[in-house]
Amino acid sequence: MLKNLILGLALSTSAAASAAPCNDPPPPPPAHHQASRTLATDLAFDAHGHRAVVIGTTQKFRSLQIAADAGDPLIQKVVIQFADGQQQVVQNIDREVGRGKAPISIDLAGDRRQIAKVTVYGGTLKYRGVHKTDGTFSLVGLA
Repeated sequence: MLKNLILGLALSTSAAASAAPCNDPPPPPPAHHQASRTLATDLAFDAHGHRAVVIGTTQKFRSLQIAADAGDPLIQKVVIQFADGQQQVVQNIDREVGRGKAPISIDLAGDRRQIAKVTVYGGTLKYRGVHKTDGTFSLVGLA
């Protein structure tokens, strides 16, 4: 009889525990599922080897990605101007994007930042043995 009483209590306790509603918040999405926003596409360098893009959003981002849309554009340097007037300069990138190559990812200085303007430099660096490549690229902000 004692066994039946203990067994009955154990079953009723586990049933009550499993029937209780869960008030825990859902887990955050995995880091690789960051919200992204395409800021500009089909960008090509001008005759001076750069392309400036004014960003028309108040959204804040943690990082910026540069990926090829077509061809193999050569990215040499990126200047990011933030809405507060500060800027971040990433030099000596000297890397092509495109044809199976990973996009260039730039972590923004500070926490999440509002971007006002991005200037991407590319083309020929004769003194460093780098040659100009053709192609277009896009800018993507990751929140």
